[in-house]
Amino acid sequence: MKKSKNTLYAISFVIILMGVGGYFFYSTQNNSALEKPVEVVEVKTAADELGPNETKFDADNFDKEVLESDKPVLVDFYTSTCGHCIQSAPIFTETSNLLEDQVKFGKLEIRKNREYIDKYKIEGTPTFVLFKDGKEVARREGGNVTVEDFKTFINTSLNKNTPAA
Repeated sequence: MKKSKNTLYAISFVIILMGVGGYFFYSTQNNSALEKPVEVVEVKTAADELGPNETKFDADNFDKEVLESDKPVLVDFYTSTCGHCIQSAPIFTETSNLLEDQVKFGKLEIRKNREYIDKYKIEGTPTFVLFKDGKEVARREGGNVTVEDFKTFINTSLNKNTPAA
């Protein structure tokens, strides 16, 4: 029994050595694959699509289009590959078509504009932030929304932040 156990250990040891040795041999012979730059492929999804009443925000236009806007602005902080972002995109567009006279709508892709993640404490996507007079007045996280949800969110948020006359 002891002899067969030792033989088993010896065979296992040889197999491991062959595997490790083969790995090192292969990696030193074929390291050209490791030196090639990684090609980044930009993926466009439904979340990236803009409706006729939506603006694409980025570092170049965010302050002017959002913080200096004379209308309230609903910003969709999203990522292209987020399932909930893709799902909520057509609903966001439909809402923008219904409320275009009252609110400006736009999207900001946070992977391309990472500075906004910390600045606006974006913890997940999609995050919808409503701005009025350059300040955040409300936010909603998650993509399971309907047009009515958006309308209620916007109207409730704007009405509670409007001073009584």
